[in-house]
Amino acid sequence: MKTRGIVFAFEWILANALVLQVLDDKYSFHTIPWVLWNITFSIFLFKLFTSPEDDGKVWPVGPTVGAFGFVLTAIKVDDGGGGGGVAPWNVWLGCCVCLFGFALVGVSSDALGDAWRDTPPPPQGDGVNNERSLLQPQRCKNIITDGPYKIIRHPIYCGLLSEALGSVVVGGFKSWIAVVALFAVTTAYVVQLTQEEQELNRLSDGKYEEEYKRGTKYRLVPVLF
Repeated sequence: MKTRGIVFAFEWILANALVLQVLDDKYSFHTIPWVLWNITFSIFLFKLFTSPEDDGKVWPVGPTVGAFGFVLTAIKVDDGGGGGGVAPWNVWLGCCVCLFGFALVGVSSDALGDAWRDTPPPPQGDGVNNERSLLQPQRCKNIITDGPYKIIRHPIYCGLLSEALGSVVVGGFKSWIAVVALFAVTTAYVVQLTQEEQELNRLSDGKYEEEYKRGTKYRLVPVLF
């Protein structure tokens, strides 16, 4: 986990430096989404460094793309007017969506408690014979169904992607970089949640599919997905 934390921190710094140092004559960041992203990422790093170690065999695609892409969704295109030519309703609506996503990430992380991880669980029978791998299946069998997990199966990812969507709304969809970043992080987390569900179902002897998915039908967005 510490190796992943260092890599993700480097990506985050690189994304900020790219906008603030390289593209600074045309691009900057919308303040509220940018501040929320930095708080979110700081919490993520704290959780990453303080959570129990895993075997490190599965590298997470979601955070790998997100560590670079999420902050880019808050890009502001400077046109000399100071506000980037964005309507006030865009700013208010986008900030509300960002705050909703930020709160959802916090509530969902609290519901997970010690079960928080940034990677899909490793497949069963991977040949790793150590204490952590022996504990991993037991952890996965304890499927969290409290709080937001009663409504959707991946509320942390929903919160992160809500923050990303809100960041782009704040910018009025004026930056193609922000729009591409939103598409990239959404794709990455859909891939990751698919991997997680497949492995969790294997490690729970089918209970994830038979019990949890039947009771909690939606993955990210109630009614839609």
